[in-house]
Amino acid sequence: MQEICAEAGLSPGALYRYFPSKAELIIAIAELNSEMARAPIDALDKMLPFRERLRLLAEAYFDRVARKDRALAAEVLAEAVRDKALGARLAATEAPLRQALAAFVREAQRRGEADPAIDSEQAARLLIAALNAAATRLIVFQSDDAGSALQDFMTLFHRFFAPTAGLTRASQRELESVS
Repeated sequence: MQEICAEAGLSPGALYRYFPSKAELIIAIAELNSEMARAPIDALDKMLPFRERLRLLAEAYFDRVARKDRALAAEVLAEAVRDKALGARLAATEAPLRQALAAFVREAQRRGEADPAIDSEQAARLLIAALNAAATRLIVFQSDDAGSALQDFMTLFHRFFAPTAGLTRASQRELESVS
């Protein structure tokens, strides 16, 4: 809180006039981050291929994470683990992003750019999980960089969204048995 007050140029008392508790401040940060993560989805040129739009979206996310105060992000995550009510509220801030990503996937499916058999809601959850996992690596392992996070993310989702037509029947059955 001291670092936030110093950065904002506010006393703790003044900060608490805007945010009645540390949890409320964390929720405000999470809501802002969710909005910032959603904004590129709408801003991307709809004429670009799905995978290019996905790459641009992930690139913007990882660049933002790499530039931000990594210590603050780690503290927010730690506080959410300690405070279950806060964790639940943080999870709720993800819903608008998840809905936007699911629509993004459905659009790619309509355009024939993503496997139509993929559940768009599940894909959105997996996209967020992969983005967050790579971002957490950027936060914790400061030797990681946004470029390698992007490469890892794109390798994973290039394969995930690819049509299953090239899979052998045995591979398809194996995939179906897992889901």
